[in-house]
Amino acid sequence: MNKKYLKVALMGAMTVIASGMFTSCEKDDKDVAVTDITLNKAALTLSISSSETLTATVLPTDATDKTVTWSSSDDSKATVANGVVTAVAAGSATITAKAGEKTATCVVTVVTNPLVPNTDGSATLTVIVENGNSYNSTISTAKLFIRPDGGDDVEIVSGNYANGGFTINLPATLNASLVENLEFPEAFTVSDSTAKVTGLRTSFRIYGYKDSEIVGRFYCKSGDYDVKLFYADKDVNISGQILREDRNDSIYNLSLKKGWNLVYVLETSDTYEVTTTSQGELKWTLNS
Repeated sequence: MNKKYLKVALMGAMTVIASGMFTSCEKDDKDVAVTDITLNKAALTLSISSSETLTATVLPTDATDKTVTWSSSDDSKATVANGVVTAVAAGSATITAKAGEKTATCVVTVVTNPLVPNTDGSATLTVIVENGNSYNSTISTAKLFIRPDGGDDVEIVSGNYANGGFTINLPATLNASLVENLEFPEAFTVSDSTAKVTGLRTSFRIYGYKDSEIVGRFYCKSGDYDVKLFYADKDVNISGQILREDRNDSIYNLSLKKGWNLVYVLETSDTYEVTTTSQGELKWTLNS
């Protein structure tokens, strides 16, 4: 073969081989782009100072870079760090999770929490009653009672009623006779079985008084949920379901902090749901 043609042929073969090598490298090193990101919640309601964790799911699962960056549209209302959203002040903010060029959002609504806890377990409950100013002359005092299961009301604390509402300072501890041992079916998950809780079988009641006469009872709702006070002598999580044939099934999902807690209760035709998850703005009314 002519040396000239042999040289050209060899160079062509080397070019094809080199081209194949570079093509192969390009395929091996090609980034897998993020195609989607979703959050476990599209909307969230929190009371001031409370927190909840958002979970982001990035697709595809083999994306080269699945790093999620978080941001808040208004840090003065709600902040976010590694998915943990913390409520700062009443209002709303949009939390954005971004991976690659894809984003997902959650609208956070922050509501005023009438219950402000202290580290020792005590708390301050501040209530503004619907049309409350109309009761300024007919109610002088708000009194908190505990009604033990099958027992009589026991007064715990009271506060003056004025300007359409009242503030009462809740104690750090309750008398031992007023707290309950936890008794749940084995299927329940209880983080600390030694915890004692008031509110499960007993109930807290707040009455409006004019001098020594009862004017009415204060009730609290959040949407369709009744809102109740619970007390726990230590942090405890309680979750599980009780199935009944003769009445509604009960579903518990409680994350109680030491001291006083707001608990949301929803009764439907099928279930009785008890949760500490905030359901939004609270509405206090007086039933006479």
